[in-house]
This record gives sequence, C-alpha cells and structure tokens, in this order.
Amino acid sequence: MLLSQLPRQLPFPLAKNLNPNLLNRKGAKLSFAPFLGFDCYIEINSLCNHNLMTFATTASPTHTNFKIRDDILDLQASLVQWRRDFHRFPELGFKEKRTSSAIAEKLTAWGIPHQTAIAETGIVATIAGTKLGNGKVLAIRADMDALPIQEENIVSYKSQIDGLMHACGHDGHTAIALGTAKYLWEHRDRFSGTVKIIFQPAEEGPGGAKPMIEAGVLENPKVDAVIGLHIWNN
Repeated sequence: MLLSQLPRQLPFPLAKNLNPNLLNRKGAKLSFAPFLGFDCYIEINSLCNHNLMTFATTASPTHTNFKIRDDILDLQASLVQWRRDFHRFPELGFKEKRTSSAIAEKLTAWGIPHQTAIAETGIVATIAGTKLGNGKVLAIRADMDALPIQEENIVSYKSQIDGLMHACGHDGHTAIALGTAKYLWEHRDRFSGTVKIIFQPAEEGPGGAKPMIEAGVLENPKVDAVIGLHIWNN
C-alpha cells in the first residue's frame, strides 16, 4: 500500500462528527483541513459497495445515521459506467495504458491538473482547495491493474481480454478515485489544503508503489497522510 503516514483510525464518514486530531504511524497528531476528501471518498465508495455502508454504521456509535449526500448520489450512474468500462478491458501491472489514458482523458475534460506516465502508467491529480485553512495535504490512492485470470462470469461487461480479469476490484477502486476527484474539483471552495489522487500501477505483484514514491508523488506538495480502501466482491 502506498503510504507515508496513515491514520490509525479511518475517519468515517462526515466532517461534523470527526475528531480532527488524527494520529500518524508514530503517534504524532495530524490536524486535517481537507476533510471533504475523506467524506466524499467514503460516500462514493459506499455507492459501489454496500458492505462499507454497513461497516461505517456499525463501527462507530457516533455514525448511526450514515447518509450519502444527494450531489454524490448523482455520480452513481457515472461510477457504474466507468467501472464497467475498466472491467471490460483489464490490463496487467505497468501495462495499464488504456486505463491510464481513460483516466487522463477524464481529468483533462474536467480541467483537473494532473501528471501522467509516472512509473510508466501512473497518474497523480492534484486538487487544491480554495477555502482558507492550514494547508495540509491528503493523498488518496487507488490501484489500476488486473490479474491473469480467465473471467467466467456471464455479464454484459465481461472481460474482453482473453486470460485477464479485474478479479480483485481495482476497476472499482479506479472508478471511486475518479468520482472523488471530480467531486472535489467541483467543490474545491468547500475545503482548504490539497488532495492528491494517486492512480497506482502494478499493485498485483510487480510493485508500483515504490517507483511512484521514488518518482516523487508524495512531494511537491509534501503529503501529510495517505488513505486507501479495498472493496468487497459481494
């Protein structure tokens, strides 16, 4: 997992209920401004994964009335479309050229600043909030690669690539990160600090995190903490 400092407890799900004094891996306190990055990331994931909604409402007694905001619900059709497109065309680690191009095309269309071809196929989108605040930097990481598995599911979005399949949910992770980027860009007046969306290649085996870190994705601006997630397959 791509990280430098990871909060010990993932702050579900709404900023108004969050304790801003998060802990990094060494126990030092982090005070985050871009809470909207946490919020919408979790809510967008919930659209793709009902189990996380269940986990979010049972993991903490302060979040018993978990509700996805309407403007995030509006992203659902797009999330499904993006995820199914990625699922149809799986690619192995460091070979995610079509996936990377599709991500970059959307980021460009939305006007989101981003860098491509990091560690071959990786992408980093940088979204700076315009609200006054303390300038902390949050990174959200999603993996893009698929597995060398033959898909046997009978679905309209079945893999079109013989011998390859998104069997570990990275198509969903990528769609969730894209939705988060779009939402944050459209609502950047609501948070301070910066959110970096990291689309990482080669999580399955080759190891895409290290070359991305070596390429400087956690710098300029320097990242204070990284979050990520993994969906369930049911």
